[in-house]
Amino acid sequence: MNLATRYAAETLEFDAVLARWVERAVTPLGRARLARARPYADAASARAAQSRAARLLRLVRRGESAPLGATRDLAEPLARARRGGAPFDPEELGAVRDFLETVQNLVRWFEEPGREAIEFLELIAELDPLPALRDDLEESIDEHGRVRDEASTHLAALRRDARDLRREIDAKVQNVLQRPEVRRALQEDRVRFRDGRPLLAVKRDRRSAVPGVVHDYSHTGHTAFVEPEETIELGDRLRRVVLEEQREISRILVAFTQRLFRHQAALERDLEIASEIELAHVGAVYVASGAAVIPKLPESMHLDLRRARHPLLEERLREEGRLDSLVPLDLHLGQEFDLLLITGPNTGGKTVAMKTVGLCALLAASGLPIPAAEGSSVPFYEAIFADIGDEQGIAQNLSTFSSHLARIQSALGSATPRTLLLLDEIGAGTDPHEGAALGGAMLEVLLERGIPTLASTHLGALKAFAYRHPRAENASVEFDAASLMPLYRLVIGLPGESNALRIARRLGLDEDVLRRAAALLERREDGLAEVLEEVRVARTEAESARSRAKDLEGRRELELDAAEVARRAAEELRRMVSAEADRVVEESFRRVLDEIERFTPQLGIYRPAERERLEQLFAALRAAMQATPLGERRRIFLASLKQGDWVYVPRLRQRCAVRRIDAKREELLLLARGMQVTLSFGEVTWFETL
Repeated sequence: MNLATRYAAETLEFDAVLARWVERAVTPLGRARLARARPYADAASARAAQSRAARLLRLVRRGESAPLGATRDLAEPLARARRGGAPFDPEELGAVRDFLETVQNLVRWFEEPGREAIEFLELIAELDPLPALRDDLEESIDEHGRVRDEASTHLAALRRDARDLRREIDAKVQNVLQRPEVRRALQEDRVRFRDGRPLLAVKRDRRSAVPGVVHDYSHTGHTAFVEPEETIELGDRLRRVVLEEQREISRILVAFTQRLFRHQAALERDLEIASEIELAHVGAVYVASGAAVIPKLPESMHLDLRRARHPLLEERLREEGRLDSLVPLDLHLGQEFDLLLITGPNTGGKTVAMKTVGLCALLAASGLPIPAAEGSSVPFYEAIFADIGDEQGIAQNLSTFSSHLARIQSALGSATPRTLLLLDEIGAGTDPHEGAALGGAMLEVLLERGIPTLASTHLGALKAFAYRHPRAENASVEFDAASLMPLYRLVIGLPGESNALRIARRLGLDEDVLRRAAALLERREDGLAEVLEEVRVARTEAESARSRAKDLEGRRELELDAAEVARRAAEELRRMVSAEADRVVEESFRRVLDEIERFTPQLGIYRPAERERLEQLFAALRAAMQATPLGERRRIFLASLKQGDWVYVPRLRQRCAVRRIDAKREELLLLARGMQVTLSFGEVTWFETL
């Protein structure tokens, strides 16, 4: 992500929005991926991500969900081991094993017939479940994240020796406890263990009754913790065995870590792909809840937001129980105009509108849904620049005005027609006349370069700017003149009014002052108000016409969508009926062939002429059946089989994977219920794979 987009992400509070997305993730890997979500490097990648979310949305609505498992983010242990730090511990190796199992499940899930997840084919083709590594981890690490005895023969022998020594030590201790003098000398009956060594709590004044080594005393000094002399040598041996066991475990962990390094590229790619799948899954589930939509990412630079909401504002109003006060945003850019100038007072929602646009652009480019209505489209902006707020450049000792200029200069130096600029309160922070002149000059440069721009200002001198430039347009946020309260609804085509005199009169300012201000304002505007009013009426009518056209377009899209749904439903019904017909014919076909095969051995009871005639009839029947359309389809099916394909075995009532094909003998080696079986071509069919 370039510097301009990174600055926009900070200014637009993109990370705060992502924090809400992180809560929706299913796995730790997904949470890590969402936390670092940023715009993709190119439009094709962003469109592919949105297409994946759209595909999973269709599956989610069918009640299906990708098998994501409980995948951990393994980036940290991989990086730690790569730096020469500690190798993977048993729990982390168990996480690798579980992740590789998830990878295998994902491959199988997406390849299942009927899923038709073509948007995922390229990703799935790159997944590598690393079966040999996964099997070895399964054999060596148990479900609790501990190294199994089977991890090595040496480890198994050491643990067996340790168990034997512990049993022998326990037996020795029990013998010691049977002695009357020992029982009288004990402070308590229970045996304590320290580093695997048994310790008896012995009264200090009867220490001599229990020969052995004192390891510690109680805090009062009245009790000595004694290791009986009968177990000392066994304890030493156990200690050596335990140390050797730890060394063997360390060797096993290092060996597995080294194997992971050899497969590091494949493992990291698997992690990346799994995280992309979860990104799409989270987006699909969110859209299915009705809270957002998957936006179109058009090839053109036409932005069209329909009923968009600012996600943080929406969340806050929901928490306050005032969600009904949220006013959605309708805004378009890049079709009739490349620059939208929102004018009006400092209050009223100009900044919220700009931030909503910026956040929707960032979300769409990051492969995430946007909080808007169906039909919304967001171009892929190669960079997003936002100069919003009045932060001073403290480190550079810059004033507010200078800080704005520095940021805008940075944007002007690199912006292109595929860059989105968000300029809040352009021309502010200095003399209004000079600020308006400088702001107007900047906007003209942006228009000449064709740079998509959304700007706001409260300077009245800039209201006429859009009327002088054909690729610019005015907008304002509605204001209730009676209550003097902003209504937050954006109106395109109309400049805003400052309403300063109305607010001053409402607050009781001296009427003489108000009359003088009105006279000065009238002389300064010099007829501009009349012109603006005429244009206001014309623009209002044009925007109403455009709104009606958009509604018609929306209804047309809904009708087309409904027609497409109906077409797909009909196609699915046709497929199901065809599959059912194939199933019935195939079963009848098989019953006839089975009867022929059962009857053939009995031909020996007939005279030679009769037997020859029956054999000719059976051969003709087989040939006739093979010549039917279904028979031709079977030949095509069998000829196209390859290793890894799935076939259905009626007598086993299950689908089986093909391991080997013997075309000469017309036999298949299949994996069925964990076992390999050999079946003839005639014992398998395809109708379950339609």
